[in-house]
Amino acid sequence: MDYKKLKNQAVLRWWLMFTLIIAGSAGIYIKGLADTIYEADITKISFLIFIIFIVYSIKTGLNTYRFSEKDFEIYEEKIDFGEFLAKIFPKLGILGTVIGFIYTLDTTMLSIDTANIVSLKNALLHMSSSIGTALYTTGTGIVCNILLIIQLKNLEMYINKNRMKRSGE
Repeated sequence: MDYKKLKNQAVLRWWLMFTLIIAGSAGIYIKGLADTIYEADITKISFLIFIIFIVYSIKTGLNTYRFSEKDFEIYEEKIDFGEFLAKIFPKLGILGTVIGFIYTLDTTMLSIDTANIVSLKNALLHMSSSIGTALYTTGTGIVCNILLIIQLKNLEMYINKNRMKRSGE
């Protein structure tokens, strides 16, 4: 298999993944889930994760397109940095969830009147809905982690095939 064909396959695989990501993001926006997440996430960490994910996804696509057979080490460093970012996404998501839990418990505890059953019921309803929405940050981090790792593995596979081809010559 020649270099140009390998490159075209890798770029097309990345393009397919990125197109599906954009289509999925558009679907999330159209269904109103993006607004729900935005309103629920007081930290806005979900959107920080998503913005970094989109920027690095584009960078991964450009790296796949620009890869040169002579620069194996440079692109392996770029993959390492991308994997570092991917590992940070779930941790940022958990941080957002913890902050959301603390905020929820803090605001709910201040409004509870233990002598009033209606107050307790409202507080529990508020907590249950807030806790559910706080988990959006962790979900965003995990999904972005998985999708970025898949893109980076595509680039890594492309580099390894080129390295094997070059060493076989």
